[in-house]
Amino acid sequence: MKITLYPFKMPTTQQQKGVTKRNGKTIFYNRRGTSNPELKGLLKKHAPKAPIAKGVPIILNIVFTFKHQKKSLWGRYKPTRPDLDNLLKNLQDYMTKLGYYADDSQIVVLCASKFYGPKHSIEIEIEEVKT
Repeated sequence: MKITLYPFKMPTTQQQKGVTKRNGKTIFYNRRGTSNPELKGLLKKHAPKAPIAKGVPIILNIVFTFKHQKKSLWGRYKPTRPDLDNLLKNLQDYMTKLGYYADDSQIVVLCASKFYGPKHSIEIEIEEVKT
């Protein structure tokens, strides 16, 4: 299965927003508080009728492309925030909840990258491992 999502705004992570202070107290990142309705909605549109069965190993390839005005940067790696591992957390959680696969533990190979390009996009490829 291959899909390409074109979000209006690329996902941000709580870590990007940094540690904040409220009423003199330091507030740290809490993953339970993160949500991205746009990403969830885009994934929901492409959700399969049935998840890949539990126990079936899968390969997950994801490419995040971040819009940039400079054409000279298009196709180059994006070495700045957001961190790739943090981008993957919400995406994988939503994919599990929306029934792309039964459980994150099925992912035996994960390839992820982030680049600059002419527009925001998230390319996702899920492949069952042939045993």
